[in-house]
Amino acid sequence: MRWKLIILGGLAFWAAGFIVDMAILGPVVHNGVLKAEYKAHSELWRPELNQEPPNMGGLMKRWIPSGLLSSFLVAFVYSRVRAAIAGPGWKRGVQYGFLLGILSLAWGLLGYAGVFNASDKIWVWWAVTSFVSFMISGAALGWVGQKVDPVP
Repeated sequence: MRWKLIILGGLAFWAAGFIVDMAILGPVVHNGVLKAEYKAHSELWRPELNQEPPNMGGLMKRWIPSGLLSSFLVAFVYSRVRAAIAGPGWKRGVQYGFLLGILSLAWGLLGYAGVFNASDKIWVWWAVTSFVSFMISGAALGWVGQKVDPVP
């Protein structure tokens, strides 16, 4: 098992995604483009998100552990498939992030959108933000992975 890659790469994936999501995508997409859509679909969100202002801190106790666990799982899968992806570590990570974006598209826009009654605008923007976040986070995962556990 490639523990250094899974732990350190997973932390890099999580940190990059957290920064991108909170510093860039959150203000632009979630507090900008989709703000009215979120208000129109308020019944879908956790109570913390319906407060004025939203209680983001109240959700961190859920978001941080689930994000870390997910990132370690993503890094574990990456450790198993990265040899099949060409290029330097960061580029492997970007390509892996693109593949994660495609999976996210399949489950979100094409799957869950048929179950949950959020608007198509929300689903499309979530797909776009998933691609951006996964590709940047993937680059961080690939770069760290190549440093701590080079591909043979």
